Amino acid sequence: MFKGFCPFINRGNSIKDFKSGGRKMDGHPELYHAILEAIDEPVLLCNENKEVVFCNEAAARLFGDTSEKLKGASLFSVVCAGSQAKLAHFLAALPPGEEFQEQEINLRWQQQVRPFQLKAAHYHGYLLLILNSYTDETREELQYQLMLANNEAANLARELSKKSILLERKNREVEKLYQKLQTEAEQLTQKKAELEKEMLARAMVAEELARAKKEAEQASALKSEFLANISHEIRNPMNVIIGMAGLLCSAGLKPEAQEYAELIRESAQSLLTILNDILDFSKIEAGRLELEFVEFDLGQLLARVVEPFALQAREKGLMFSWEVKDGVPRLLRGDPTRLRQILVNLLSNALKFTKEGRVTLTALKAGEREGRQVLLSFAVQDTGIGIPREKLDRLFEQYSQVDGSYARKYGGTGLGLAISRRLVALMGGTIGVESEEGKGSTFTFVLPFEEIILHASSPVTAEEAAGEARPAVPEEIVAGPGTDRKLEILLVDDKAANRRLVTVLLEKKGWKVTVAGSGKEALEQLSAHPFDLVLMDIQMPELDGLETTRLIRSQEEKKGEKVPIIAMTAHAMRGDREKFLAAGMDGYISKPIDITELYHMVEQATMK
Repeated sequence: MFKGFCPFINRGNSIKDFKSGGRKMDGHPELYHAILEAIDEPVLLCNENKEVVFCNEAAARLFGDTSEKLKGASLFSVVCAGSQAKLAHFLAALPPGEEFQEQEINLRWQQQVRPFQLKAAHYHGYLLLILNSYTDETREELQYQLMLANNEAANLARELSKKSILLERKNREVEKLYQKLQTEAEQLTQKKAELEKEMLARAMVAEELARAKKEAEQASALKSEFLANISHEIRNPMNVIIGMAGLLCSAGLKPEAQEYAELIRESAQSLLTILNDILDFSKIEAGRLELEFVEFDLGQLLARVVEPFALQAREKGLMFSWEVKDGVPRLLRGDPTRLRQILVNLLSNALKFTKEGRVTLTALKAGEREGRQVLLSFAVQDTGIGIPREKLDRLFEQYSQVDGSYARKYGGTGLGLAISRRLVALMGGTIGVESEEGKGSTFTFVLPFEEIILHASSPVTAEEAAGEARPAVPEEIVAGPGTDRKLEILLVDDKAANRRLVTVLLEKKGWKVTVAGSGKEALEQLSAHPFDLVLMDIQMPELDGLETTRLIRSQEEKKGEKVPIIAMTAHAMRGDREKFLAAGMDGYISKPIDITELYHMVEQATMK
């Protein structure tokens, strides 16, 4: 690398030597530029207007810019403001000859002001400027380095001549390559035309797919609407059938009539189970089933789950027990509704396929995860018919049953285990089965929950966690008044059968019931008389339950009063609960009505 032009610019040296050196390189301008670029000292050429027409890389680095950007810039723009007048005076006094004149000048350098030695001379109509920050002690070394540079430049010239010959050869090769590329370009043009045709075809396919997707989405929306309507239309009469059958069972009928009433209730419950399975599976398949994440008491949940199964087991002469092992937390956060659904599916199957022996439910702590997450394992074991080994792999498939023949002994839709598997997967768990034909089966699933740690909390007690469950007898559920509170309730429903059923259930608790067959009638009743609670149906002609609730809440804002409103509806699809609460309702109970849940919600909503 060249160290500079110092041999040409020492004090008293003439620029003639520099000119003669340049003439020697006239035949090789590329060498001349290479030498200028290789010099470490900043070199500038300016025109008569003091504008930069050439600068080497050293100058560009000095001023923190590129050589292209410096071209055309004023020489005074790179000098400190305090030195501009000094530079102007120096250049104005520069003699017309070719002798270098020196002047110390301050420049901006690496965000600092630093003095530089400026050498300037006139050269072929240009102003040649060289900046030097070196001390006099280093000049001899720089002169020596330039001598070496000159030798190196001569060697470089010879090398460039050789390179020129090689370049000519390369040019011929490039020409051949160009011809080849031109041929390939023509081929690519043809290929491009073919690709454009293919892209057009694909665009048409994409358009068809988009149209098919839109139609599928519309079909899915219609399916959801159809399911919601079917759910509503079936649940309303099912609500009356199940409710009235329950009332008949508690009415002290003759044995034969009692048997008929119980058969009606059991068949209606079976039909409702099938309806719920179909709706749940449809929602899971469509990705519309949402999970809750709420706090719940595991002991209370399990106690309520096992009650009806303990009664069924007693009627079949089976032993039924449930146990929660030590270490299982009592308060959890998760989806209690789906946990209950999985347990109900597994316990229903266990009782259905067990003639003699026992059915057992066990819960234990299977591990922990980061934070407060715990893994709970639930096992349902029976001594029933068992499952053949070759049929275990398709046990959890939808619509699949161990015995699918017309002569099969056990009924069902074949959706219960498929729904359970999907629910367990959605909740982040696993499910499996161990079975031996003729000896029974054990279904086990593991789910993660968040443990709620409170100072007053405690694990499930021994009395709750073990032993035979003692179910409540149906007659006790609808027995006479269980509270001394004389509530006045407004029941809003457009179906006379529903109004009759719910009225009987509420009056059995000693509560006074006023009925309204429409939203408009409900508004009139509320304006004429205060009520402790409103039970509001959702789907009604003219003014539905949501709009009626909004009007009630709007009127209450003016009065400063608020009556609790509980939605009582056959709608059971995704998002219904959120819509009811957003409209101003305080609770939600679905049809067919669970009598215990109805009483509980009424008492909770009217508690002061």
